[in-house]
Amino acid sequence: FSSSWMSWTTCPTTAGCPARSARRCRLRRRSCRMLATVIIRVGIVLGINFSRASAVAASGKIAFRTRSEEEILDDGYKWRKYGKKSVKNSPNPRNYYRCSTEGCYVKKRVERDKDDANYVVTMYEGVHNHASPGTVYYAAQDPASGRFFVTGTHHLAP
Repeated sequence: FSSSWMSWTTCPTTAGCPARSARRCRLRRRSCRMLATVIIRVGIVLGINFSRASAVAASGKIAFRTRSEEEILDDGYKWRKYGKKSVKNSPNPRNYYRCSTEGCYVKKRVERDKDDANYVVTMYEGVHNHASPGTVYYAAQDPASGRFFVTGTHHLAP
């Protein structure tokens, strides 16, 4: 990962989007915010010590660096490993994973930081099109309208 991935960036704005693509731009921006929020919340729930994180909606990528002895961090989703590659100028290999839910095309790359092996760098590409199998959603009903709304979530331990 380049050093630009190790600093905060912002989700792109819809300014400059052609009129016919404005809806797509708004959806990308919303997806970026949602994905960044999920990653950070998962980190908080799991007690992960984030040192740096970034979000880039144009490419649908989120990367973060975490101090951890374990290379595979539980983020609530099920993953299938599909590759491993040596990385130039790094003693540590990079592992490639795909979400194992049918029809979901999210990928993640995991590797040890080349400068400090105490850190794991994880990059997600895409947005899940399903709920985390390890998350329970709590709902409450509004007495006035009768509608249900999410009041909280809880990450289930494996």
